[in-house]
Amino acid sequence: MKSKTSQRDTSDIWIFKGLTLGEQGKYEDAIQYSDEALKINPMNEDAWWLKGSSLGSLGRYEEAFMCYDKALKIDPNFESAWCNKAIDLRKMGRYEDAIECLDEALKIRPDYVKAWCNKGLALGELGRYEDAVRCIDEALKINPKDEAVISLRKDFLDKLSK
Repeated sequence: MKSKTSQRDTSDIWIFKGLTLGEQGKYEDAIQYSDEALKINPMNEDAWWLKGSSLGSLGRYEEAFMCYDKALKIDPNFESAWCNKAIDLRKMGRYEDAIECLDEALKIRPDYVKAWCNKGLALGELGRYEDAVRCIDEALKINPKDEAVISLRKDFLDKLSK
């Protein structure tokens, strides 16, 4: 019988392969690899996150939410699960729900640039450009040279001036 450590190590190999496939846009394959990891360890929050992220990339949001929720049940402080759930909620136009998830992520990790930017995007979708700029400014305090964040700030300032 394998120890929990070796089970975790084996499932992590499947997750690593799944992450690589996801980065290549091979989301169906990434889901299969996350399922293999979950066969080994159904309590692996990273496998649930990977599956949710891959499902979300395929537009299968309700299934993705179930996966994120399973990851968060295992580890309520899994900021990436909160953030990815928020991104999918934002894609569905559920901006207030997305903001709530991003606030959870930011409680856990206040220096999470991706969460600050996505909160800014959700606020921007609601027409709350001043609040969006404040979020982007928080992201820039953390990473002041991030060109994408600088560009996003400019976009929101342009919208504010109209």
